[in-house]
Amino acid sequence: MIRGEAISSRFPFLPLLNVGPPTYIYQKPVGSMEPHENTNLHTPCRSHSRMVLLRPASFSGALYVSGRRVFSFSLSAGRAGRGEEEGSGKTPRGLHTIAEKIGAHAPEGMRFVSRLPTGEVIHDRESHGGENYILTRIIRLAGCEEGKNRGNGVDSFARYIYIHGTNKETFVGSRHFSHGCIVMKNCDIISLFERVEEGEYVYID
Repeated sequence: MIRGEAISSRFPFLPLLNVGPPTYIYQKPVGSMEPHENTNLHTPCRSHSRMVLLRPASFSGALYVSGRRVFSFSLSAGRAGRGEEEGSGKTPRGLHTIAEKIGAHAPEGMRFVSRLPTGEVIHDRESHGGENYILTRIIRLAGCEEGKNRGNGVDSFARYIYIHGTNKETFVGSRHFSHGCIVMKNCDIISLFERVEEGEYVYID
């Protein structure tokens, strides 16, 4: 575990974003293996100066590089609010990594089920009723904070927490309607997807 000032030195730009550092960050011991683990979960990010900051309370998100905002977007989150409990339908808080990027070359509007493209492209993206589809791109998140968003009963990766596009674009930025995922407009998720890499950090405020 990394604590205290070591965290602040690792993320020196967090104060510029008015975000406090996590209490601790889980780090897998060198050479250790966990059953069925995804090898990307604890891959160091390319640059500690780059982070995606998501703020469901204000329906907003941004990509920061060295404390400078380079890309902004609107978002929606869990209809049930913020929280980490498995089965809660809530959006988890705290520090995450990008565990997987899925759908790199899919057309805008492609529907995914169980992280696989179905071949169905959804053109009506102003749907007011029915299911919230997973469209266009998937950025799968893994929690970094042991006992908060990582580990038994609170694990963001095991909860299948994604950032993804939707068929309910009318509601993005004005209403929370997901089962815990972060939802973006399809053009915005494509832009974010192209700007980030697996292993980089995402902070949900």
